Amino acid sequence: MGRHSSRSPLVIEPGAMEKLEAIAFSEDESQARREKARVLIAYSKGLRISILERILQINRPRIGRILELAEELGPLEAMEEQRGRWKRQNRLLQEETI
Repeated sequence: MGRHSSRSPLVIEPGAMEKLEAIAFSEDESQARREKARVLIAYSKGLRISILERILQINRPRIGRILELAEELGPLEAMEEQRGRWKRQNRLLQEETI
């Protein structure tokens, strides 16, 4: 019997799923954006993080960061998020002041 994840399941609406699939299989997108999209799609379909590690050949901390960001902002907004801790913190501070 496998372990149960403490992370909540990721639910992606059909319209958002279509956009993620377009990003995941587009040759025009960067490798990082394609990886993010593939992680979100696979996790929403019920694959465990350890399986994603092996299939996509991405390390566990990166998968965790992608999923945390998707839980925090939503799947499509996570795709637009800029890299870097300070950029994210500054964006959150700007939203709080508005």
